[in-house]
Amino acid sequence: MNNIAVKPFVDLSEFHVLGVYDTMRAWWLGGRNRVALDDIAWALGLESSKTSEVEGSRVFELYQAGKLAEIREYNLNDVRVTRRVFERLVASFGR
Repeated sequence: MNNIAVKPFVDLSEFHVLGVYDTMRAWWLGGRNRVALDDIAWALGLESSKTSEVEGSRVFELYQAGKLAEIREYNLNDVRVTRRVFERLVASFGR
Protein backbone atom coordinates (compact mmCIF):
# COMPACT_ATOMS: atom_id res chain seq x y z
CA MET A 1 0.00 0.00 0.00
CA ASN A 2 1.32 3.47 -0.86
CA ASN A 3 4.31 1.80 -2.54
CA ILE A 4 5.93 1.02 0.80
CA ALA A 5 7.92 -2.20 0.84
CA VAL A 6 7.31 -4.39 3.87
CA LYS A 7 9.18 -7.38 5.13
CA PRO A 8 7.26 -10.69 5.23
CA PHE A 9 5.86 -11.86 8.54
CA VAL A 10 8.21 -13.92 10.65
CA ASP A 11 7.16 -17.56 10.79
CA LEU A 12 7.74 -18.77 14.35
CA SER A 13 5.95 -22.08 13.88
CA GLU A 14 9.20 -24.04 13.97
CA PHE A 15 10.23 -22.60 17.31
CA HIS A 16 9.03 -23.77 20.68
CA VAL A 17 8.05 -20.49 22.27
CA LEU A 18 7.70 -20.90 26.03
CA GLY A 19 4.08 -20.81 27.12
CA VAL A 20 2.68 -21.25 23.60
CA TYR A 21 0.77 -24.35 22.53
CA ASP A 22 -0.48 -24.34 18.96
CA THR A 23 -3.70 -26.38 19.05
CA MET A 24 -4.03 -26.45 15.25
CA ARG A 25 -0.48 -27.77 14.83
CA ALA A 26 -1.01 -30.32 17.61
CA TRP A 27 -4.21 -31.50 15.93
CA TRP A 28 -2.27 -32.28 12.75
CA LEU A 29 0.57 -33.80 14.82
CA GLY A 30 2.98 -31.15 13.62
CA GLY A 31 1.81 -31.06 10.01
CA ARG A 32 1.26 -27.86 8.11
CA ASN A 33 -2.42 -28.37 7.34
CA ARG A 34 -4.94 -25.81 8.53
CA VAL A 35 -8.18 -26.57 10.28
CA ALA A 36 -10.86 -24.39 11.84
CA LEU A 37 -11.26 -24.33 15.60
CA ASP A 38 -14.92 -25.21 15.12
CA ASP A 39 -13.97 -28.35 13.18
CA ILE A 40 -11.54 -29.51 15.86
CA ALA A 41 -14.17 -28.85 18.54
CA TRP A 42 -16.73 -30.86 16.57
CA ALA A 43 -14.33 -33.78 16.14
CA LEU A 44 -13.65 -33.77 19.89
CA GLY A 45 -17.34 -33.57 20.76
CA LEU A 46 -17.06 -30.02 22.11
CA GLU A 47 -19.61 -27.26 21.68
CA SER A 48 -18.88 -24.65 19.01
CA SER A 49 -18.26 -21.00 19.83
CA LYS A 50 -20.55 -20.05 16.96
CA THR A 51 -24.14 -19.15 17.68
CA SER A 52 -27.11 -18.50 15.45
CA GLU A 53 -26.41 -14.77 15.80
CA VAL A 54 -22.62 -14.64 15.71
CA GLU A 55 -19.85 -16.34 13.81
CA GLY A 56 -16.48 -15.04 12.69
CA SER A 57 -17.60 -13.93 9.25
CA ARG A 58 -20.26 -11.63 10.76
CA VAL A 59 -18.12 -9.81 13.32
CA PHE A 60 -17.50 -6.71 11.18
CA GLU A 61 -21.18 -6.48 10.30
CA LEU A 62 -22.08 -6.72 13.99
CA TYR A 63 -19.43 -4.13 14.85
CA GLN A 64 -20.94 -1.72 12.36
CA ALA A 65 -24.34 -2.34 13.94
CA GLY A 66 -22.91 -1.52 17.38
CA LYS A 67 -23.46 -5.03 18.75
CA LEU A 68 -20.29 -5.07 20.80
CA ALA A 69 -21.70 -7.23 23.61
CA GLU A 70 -22.46 -10.01 21.10
CA ILE A 71 -18.94 -9.77 19.65
CA ARG A 72 -17.45 -9.85 23.15
CA GLU A 73 -19.42 -12.97 24.08
CA TYR A 74 -18.44 -14.68 20.81
CA ASN A 75 -14.76 -13.92 21.46
CA LEU A 76 -15.01 -15.19 25.03
CA ASN A 77 -16.65 -18.38 23.76
CA ASP A 78 -13.80 -18.78 21.25
CA VAL A 79 -11.31 -18.60 24.12
CA ARG A 80 -13.34 -21.11 26.14
CA VAL A 81 -13.49 -23.55 23.22
CA THR A 82 -9.77 -23.09 22.55
CA ARG A 83 -9.06 -23.90 26.20
CA ARG A 84 -11.20 -27.05 26.06
CA VAL A 85 -9.45 -28.15 22.86
CA PHE A 86 -6.08 -27.48 24.48
CA GLU A 87 -7.00 -29.50 27.56
CA ARG A 88 -8.23 -32.42 25.45
CA LEU A 89 -5.14 -32.42 23.21
CA VAL A 90 -2.72 -32.19 26.14
CA ALA A 91 -4.55 -35.03 27.88
CA SER A 92 -4.28 -37.13 24.71
CA PHE A 93 -0.85 -36.24 23.33
CA GLY A 94 0.98 -34.39 26.08
CA ARG A 95 2.77 -31.12 25.60
